[in-house]
Amino acid sequence: MRLGAVAGGAVKQGDAREMGVKIGLESVQKLNAAAAEGDPAAQERLALSYLEGWGVDRDYEKARDWYEKAAAQDDPGGHFGLAVLYALGWGVPADKVQAYMRLVLMRRRRSVLDSRWHAETVKRMLAALEEMADRLSEPDRLLAERLADDWSRANGRG
Repeated sequence: MRLGAVAGGAVKQGDAREMGVKIGLESVQKLNAAAAEGDPAAQERLALSYLEGWGVDRDYEKARDWYEKAAAQDDPGGHFGLAVLYALGWGVPADKVQAYMRLVLMRRRRSVLDSRWHAETVKRMLAALEEMADRLSEPDRLLAERLADDWSRANGRG
């Protein structure tokens, strides 16, 4: 699955740099401080640190918690991180409908994607969305899109 290749494949710091994530340039302490103050980009990067075990022990539950905080602010990195966790069943039960819903929400924040990540990474993230859409049954795809609409309305985004 391309989704796992885009995010789950970022096991080496070099891969993370390719994704446009600058984990190696920031200390975990600085990320913690910025994340605790509500910076969604820092929350997403801290989540990735926990996901990959960079500067902290690998902890999928903490990764999920930080991705959820970023996603609650409609951060596309938070949505993408949650999509990966749900698609692969890391720290959460595997749920392709939830994964696709998060990818739909991520796509809706395209301008933020374009400003934060390299163009090739954004292209791969969006390709993961299309690939997952192709793999879902039509009822599941429609359900995920409805859930994304519901999430957007409930969070003042739609």
